[in-house]
Amino acid sequence: MKLSSARLRQFGPPVAVTILAVYSVVHFVQSGVIGALKILGGDTISAFPGPLLHRMTVLWPVLAKPWIVPKTLWNFGPALHVITLPLVFASSLEQAMLIWLGISYVLLAVTGWLWLRMAWRIEPRAIVLFWIAVVWLNYFPLLTAVVGRESEILELFLVTVGIWGLRAGRQRLAGGLIGLAAMIKYLPVVLIPYLWMKGYRKAFWSAIAVVGVFAAVAVGLLGVEHSITFTLISDEAIQSISYPAAPANQAIVNVLYKMFTLGNLADPDPRVWQAPLLRMIGLSLHLLVVLGTGWLLWRRRRQDTLELDGALLMTMMILVAPHANTYYLIFVLPALSLGVGSVLRYRYALSWMVKGAFVAAVVMSGFLVPMRFWAAITGLPARDVALGLQMYSLPAVGAVFAALLMIELQRFAAPPSE
Repeated sequence: MKLSSARLRQFGPPVAVTILAVYSVVHFVQSGVIGALKILGGDTISAFPGPLLHRMTVLWPVLAKPWIVPKTLWNFGPALHVITLPLVFASSLEQAMLIWLGISYVLLAVTGWLWLRMAWRIEPRAIVLFWIAVVWLNYFPLLTAVVGRESEILELFLVTVGIWGLRAGRQRLAGGLIGLAAMIKYLPVVLIPYLWMKGYRKAFWSAIAVVGVFAAVAVGLLGVEHSITFTLISDEAIQSISYPAAPANQAIVNVLYKMFTLGNLADPDPRVWQAPLLRMIGLSLHLLVVLGTGWLLWRRRRQDTLELDGALLMTMMILVAPHANTYYLIFVLPALSLGVGSVLRYRYALSWMVKGAFVAAVVMSGFLVPMRFWAAITGLPARDVALGLQMYSLPAVGAVFAALLMIELQRFAAPPSE
């Protein structure tokens, strides 16, 4: 898609467009590149190197490195431990994480490009590219995920290519990729029943086969009893007050916890009023959200809403997750990307309320403005500003707006096929 001067003028005042474009690039480079190179942390570090990587070095001592230490427990899904096996050739943990960071950039670039192509199917104009780039480059959860080398980037990539494959008629490949994503950190498993519901039976069985293979890996090579994830889910300690009240956790249950936290939520052990009752209410809301989404998708299963459905499911799975750190909200980016194309395409048909919901989804889930800007205004440290915004569950509210937007946009889809 060519960016002629006439098309560029459609974006708005040239000076404002230039400033916004430069700001977005600088913001991403400063926070998502320079910031990532300065920090070696995140959830990936807690899972890597895992016991499978250590076992490979025991079998083949030539692969052994001083930084690959014995590990009994393993975190997240078994597929992540298989995919990261080639990093055994790195000379240090720092080099391994640098390679993983480079891979993350490539995966994000391809993922963003594919969702841009999907948004262009709605509104094939260059202005869609501009606004999607602005959202992605400034999106706080994405920047956080990059800095932490989070596996959600890989999950989002696999699901995106899977949806793209379904649209292209490559069902077995698409199902396999979605199944692989489900075995990295489990949440994408919600898309597998959708494949059956929508009539993608080959994709469904392909996904089930991949899940089965990695389940065998988990049992045979890693041992389910050594899984930190399953231990947390089954352990009563997960129902304690301190863990679910984490400020960054945007799951529905935790939003309720934060609403009824007594005292300072930043305390290491905040007290929650009637935590067991709130947990029961929250889990009931989770169930209602899942059943309501399933009912809606079943009603419209014959409509051509594949991309909207995928974006809706990815947004929904964050809200009903047992734990959803703010960087999980990169799964909202597909909805926001489709929202950009739809708001521009149907700008005269959509009400101001719907347009406002789109803006709220973008701003509340992604912030977009550097924390240092708000720190300069409030006089608070940038870290405290970011923590405060997450404490008040603004990202979760933004995700709800994004989900409602996907539901509203389905009425513009093609009518049910006979």
